[in-house]
Amino acid sequence: MSSAVSKKRGFDDSFQSDDSRLAKRSLLMPEVAGKITCIELVNFMCHSSLTLNFDVSKYNCSYIIGPNGSGKSALFAALNIGLGGAGRSNERGKRINDYIKENENYSLIRIHLSNEGPNSIPDYGDIIIVERRITHKISTVTIKTRLNEGKEEIVGKRRELDLILQQFNIDLENPLSWLSQDRARQFLQSMKPQRLYELYKKSSEMDGAEDLFRNIDTLFDELTRVVKSMDKEKTAKEAKYQQMKARFDAVNQLSNKKEAIQRLYWYQLWAPKGIGDINKQQKNFEEQLGVASSKFREHNEKLNELKRKARELNFDHHDLVDKVKRKQWNIDLYERQLQKANRELRDLVGSSAHDPETEKNQLKEKLTQIAAQMEAVELEQKSYTNELSSIKVEYENLKKEFKENTDQYSLLERRRTRIIEEKTLFEQSKADKLAIFGKDVPRLLELIDTNINSFKKRPIGPIGNYIKLKDKKWANPIEFCLKNMIGTFLCDSSEDRKALDEICKTLQIRKPNVITT
Repeated sequence: MSSAVSKKRGFDDSFQSDDSRLAKRSLLMPEVAGKITCIELVNFMCHSSLTLNFDVSKYNCSYIIGPNGSGKSALFAALNIGLGGAGRSNERGKRINDYIKENENYSLIRIHLSNEGPNSIPDYGDIIIVERRITHKISTVTIKTRLNEGKEEIVGKRRELDLILQQFNIDLENPLSWLSQDRARQFLQSMKPQRLYELYKKSSEMDGAEDLFRNIDTLFDELTRVVKSMDKEKTAKEAKYQQMKARFDAVNQLSNKKEAIQRLYWYQLWAPKGIGDINKQQKNFEEQLGVASSKFREHNEKLNELKRKARELNFDHHDLVDKVKRKQWNIDLYERQLQKANRELRDLVGSSAHDPETEKNQLKEKLTQIAAQMEAVELEQKSYTNELSSIKVEYENLKKEFKENTDQYSLLERRRTRIIEEKTLFEQSKADKLAIFGKDVPRLLELIDTNINSFKKRPIGPIGNYIKLKDKKWANPIEFCLKNMIGTFLCDSSEDRKALDEICKTLQIRKPNVITT
């Protein structure tokens, strides 16, 4: 019970002394990171509970004095072991658990290091606490930092301790920094130049540098040997790689040739028959085109003749119109003459000096002649009008027939052009098998490969290029079922379809049928 009370009192005094030291810090001594401000021991060697505070704000050096057996060497060993030292380095035990107080189960060492001023470590508080707990089985190291509220926070383990010692330049193996009583006694008893030089080399780390140089030389020789061996292995592997690459290329070429053979089988199944049918159709269309051309020429000649006749009839029509106008003028003249004759007749009737009967007969005869002339003119005008109407009807019929022949000729010409294009396509397919799916397909595939970065996933097509037949008998059914889908492309997304359309539009290539999956 008393041990627990003293242990608790030691920790409380430590916290109070640290807070007091930080609150009443003097400016006499400069702040330097890495100073030991406090050490706490629990069940370590002869100490059940011990807390020592060092006023580093006023003093750079602290002396610990006391009679023999008071625990000075234990305090020295605690500093070394608390900062990660080994048990054999302190000459009080061979193992670390030998430093646990007798009849106790564990030992605890807490060392407070200042973290203010030059060379301080960021991300830590003003005080870094290194806590080492030792049991009979294991030993653990915990790094803590003191918060402003006085609470402690765990910030690391053993690995961080090595970094802290390296940052604060604390070397546990340097005899000028850590010199135990036994080592000091041996040093004083054998103070010889050689021994002093060894001490100098060890304290200045020259021996470590020499060992490092020797290790570097050995490592360099070993690395040189390894590099030479690796160069040989690299040369051998490069040769093997070239062999494997050649075999891989040969396999790829074989695979491509197999695909080409499959395509040739496919073309062999239906291309010859298709070419023969197309040639036959072309021949028939050429014959029909020849007949249509002959008819067209005949109709054209007939049309030209009709046009000539129409022009002549038009001229005749104008002549007839002129004649009708002249006859009408004559009729008007005869009417005026008749009116004049009537007036003269009335005048004669009223006059007794003339023979009215004779003049009346003369006038009747004259009127009869004029009426006959008018009737003849009207009959002639009616005949001309009927003839003109007949010519107009015949002209319209010939014009309609000419248009029908022209439309038929244009249709035959388009069919002839399409047949020639299909024939050209089949002829091109003999040199490039992809041309059978369209004359622009080979170029389109090259452009897709050239602009592959424009697609999220490369378009697949044409579909017919990926069809492989195991039996030739299925060629016609497959062709009948797929029909226009043989030349279709597959796109993974609408963006890829837009990119494909943009390539076709930019380079003026006919857009293929596209299915977006």
